[in-house]
Amino acid sequence: MNDPVVSIVIPTYNRADFLPRTLSSALSQTYRNIEIVVCDNASTDQTSDLVAEFQGRHPDRNIRYIRHATNIGPVRNWFSGIRESRGEFIKILFSDDYLYPCAIRSLLQPLMGNSYAFSYGKVHNLWEGCKGSKVTNFGRQRPGNFVRSRDYIAGF
Repeated sequence: MNDPVVSIVIPTYNRADFLPRTLSSALSQTYRNIEIVVCDNASTDQTSDLVAEFQGRHPDRNIRYIRHATNIGPVRNWFSGIRESRGEFIKILFSDDYLYPCAIRSLLQPLMGNSYAFSYGKVHNLWEGCKGSKVTNFGRQRPGNFVRSRDYIAGF
């Protein structure tokens, strides 16, 4: 298992204003063996045109677009992307978020050759609408930024 496919699932609904930055961050990953699955929850904005534009500009990249005819709700939309994913690993990237270029490589490293259920890192939350822009860091951290599969499953 040298370079497994990582699926970046982007659930979206009327986020055409945010989606270019989100898609660009997914495409700029230093880890290149990725597919991008955009799950559109029946958007009424220009989401489909925007994704088609990215597909046209990046024909060598695996960008797939799934559009639901009706709004199926956010969680079912996430799960539709997971079901359609072909990767061995999945990263859900919300349509108003973005990744640093090394994010997928960093998240993948502790999963390789180990029995971890998932890995994660810090979140940097940028509230551009706030007066003077405010940056905050939050999130839980476990030693090593991973959770063992048996511990995760035992939690259920």
